[in-house]
Amino acid sequence: MLPRPRSARFDAGRIVGFALTCTDGDRAYNSSTGVAPAHRRGGLARRLVDAVIASVPARRYVLEVIETNAPAVALYRAAGFGLARRHGHGARLLAAAAARAGAPLHVLNLDERAAGIAAFLDATGATRTVCQLEMVRELP
Repeated sequence: MLPRPRSARFDAGRIVGFALTCTDGDRAYNSSTGVAPAHRRGGLARRLVDAVIASVPARRYVLEVIETNAPAVALYRAAGFGLARRHGHGARLLAAAAARAGAPLHVLNLDERAAGIAAFLDATGATRTVCQLEMVRELP
């Protein structure tokens, strides 16, 4: 059996929370944090983020949160995070990614409710070419 990572939590062998993080130089980037609905509001996300921060060799830990997700914003503010928006970082990242790829970037799976992200992409000159539907099949 492989050791379980500090950035994930399990309940009866099922993953119920995770914090995916990568490092680049002296920065660590949280690319995703998630907690199963039945395990929310108990401090699990905070413990996961704290565990990752304690284990990464970085001077700065960066993450993004949907601005209308009040519980997540409150969590990260309580954990000592501050806002770092409107400094052009996102536009520079997109430009660098496109330059490195040598081709236009394609963003998939943009939630229609993510108005802030959509506005940012519109401001950077992105063109919407495809809309995606979410489909669900109930299983027995």
